[in-house]
Amino acid sequence: TRVVGRARRVTNSATSSSTTLVPVLRLDGIPLTAGNLYEIESGSLALDGSVANDIIRATMVYATDGSPATIISANLPGGLTQGLQANTGQSEIRKISTTYTPNTNETLSLQLCLSRAAGTGIVQIFADGTTNLIEFWVTDKGIDPGDTGIDL
Repeated sequence: TRVVGRARRVTNSATSSSTTLVPVLRLDGIPLTAGNLYEIESGSLALDGSVANDIIRATMVYATDGSPATIISANLPGGLTQGLQANTGQSEIRKISTTYTPNTNETLSLQLCLSRAAGTGIVQIFADGTTNLIEFWVTDKGIDPGDTGIDL
């Protein structure tokens, strides 16, 4: 396995006060090989809001045609996490982890976005450059054996 792309931000994201996606961090130009399994994973994201009981959402969107992903790009399947802001002043720590297997060779662009899923406050992803980072990466895991699981 090898990491084929990585993006890192060391400052707070922009803020959001609605369900509209706000761009946070983008990674472009990742070459993908047809039939390989790619793991797309974030580090610990510090989802933070100004009002208790708001729900803060981090969403990964993607494009596979070589163009940059934008807030109107498709949601990456499995590329979502959210947290309930139980206490103001204490971030909710969440990760994104999913896989993707292209049917043809592709050039991938990923964009991490932020929104407030529910509530009335202002939300952001907190980063201070030391303890808290905003980061994600793509790992080539080799040939995908396909879904060999059994739905029960």
